[in-house]
Amino acid sequence: MFLAGDFTDEQSLSVHSALGTNDHLRTLDTGQHNNNARSHEFYQVGVKEDGLYHCPYEGSTSTFCKHKPTILKCHYDKYVDAHLKPFRCEESHCDNLSFSSPACLNRHKRETHGRYIQCPAPGCNRKKENGFKRSLNLLDHINRVHIEGSRKDRHPPRKDRHPPRKDRHVPKKDRLRCPYSGCESNDFKSKKTLSAHIWKFHSTMDEDNFLKLPCPYSNCSCSSPGRGFLRCDNLSDHLRRIHNSPIW
Repeated sequence: MFLAGDFTDEQSLSVHSALGTNDHLRTLDTGQHNNNARSHEFYQVGVKEDGLYHCPYEGSTSTFCKHKPTILKCHYDKYVDAHLKPFRCEESHCDNLSFSSPACLNRHKRETHGRYIQCPAPGCNRKKENGFKRSLNLLDHINRVHIEGSRKDRHPPRKDRHPPRKDRHVPKKDRLRCPYSGCESNDFKSKKTLSAHIWKFHSTMDEDNFLKLPCPYSNCSCSSPGRGFLRCDNLSDHLRRIHNSPIW
């Protein structure tokens, strides 16, 4: 196992050479491909009256062309490439197989007529016939096996990274109950649900139109109209200090 930071300059160079910089994996230059393959008369067509390049197969029912008019000649050439597929493999047993772009032709030559790309990691078994035909597959292998794999070995996942919610499996005896007398609600799994119940059913309005939570003990001064608490935590703290019976 090795990390990306463990690559030296020589190892980085070997990775680049493994990704297809060798002569046997390279094909003709893209510009040379274009000059030799794009000799059809469609490539010499200019703009129309609206100043745009229109695909020559526009409106054809046999090809179902969906190319839109463009102002760029390079886009127009790609439109024609998609229909004519002018880039052909020169190997005899490929029977003049055609492709729509130099990149597709290069990949075909690399995968079909080239040698396998070796993994540069020391001790890796992806060598010789067990190598890769595509450079993207090699990069994916390096990221998954030699980089991410080393990180997982050094930093194993925490077992408590996603702990279960506390209010899902609360025993009956540990559930909360409403502190107000006459209220029979005693099946709350969390502080949040109990607080919502108290605000909904037991809050009162003071003179300034503020909702407050009165003390559930009738002989307490905080239970009189206009008195109370603005938060359930403050009410619970009051019950614990004064009446020795906290809500939670």
